[in-house]
Amino acid sequence: MIIKRLILLLALTAVLTPVSCLRKIDNGDRNITAFDLKKLFNYDEDFKGYEKTYGPTIYDRETIFDYLDGGAEIYLSLNFRELLNFELEEIGKGKMRIIVDVYDMKTKLNSEEILEIVKSGKEISLDKDKKAYLSVNMIEFSQREYFVRVQTYSSVDPNIIKRVASTVSSAIVNNIPK
Repeated sequence: MIIKRLILLLALTAVLTPVSCLRKIDNGDRNITAFDLKKLFNYDEDFKGYEKTYGPTIYDRETIFDYLDGGAEIYLSLNFRELLNFELEEIGKGKMRIIVDVYDMKTKLNSEEILEIVKSGKEISLDKDKKAYLSVNMIEFSQREYFVRVQTYSSVDPNIIKRVASTVSSAIVNNIPK
């Protein structure tokens, strides 16, 4: 298992990424070059019909405890690097907030492992048979090395959460080089 992870990590680090989308993040005792998650979306274009009401905020290995009050350890144990968090509100629909969390878990394997640990709800298909889990107010899925959670604290039409999740999934595929 460790050898597979090392091989996967070496393969991922060998991939070239445009310099404008890279940044150094502190990951313990060394800096790692990673995609700048703040550049993942053009919020006005990608989320038409919504306005961003909070964020984007980046949490790293040190500040994740500020966001996750309990439970951060499981993410850290699976090589969590950073989290992009922001909130949206549907324009003209009152105060229903949609919270989007994109966790950089360093490898696809780690992303899939965290999904297996925390998933809730029923399995659904999202974007070209992308496996996701939908509950009353939340959808969770793994896309490459990213674990994604889209949720609201209101009861809403699940299609609203699915549309936002689909946008996030597409942005990861289309905007982050492999």
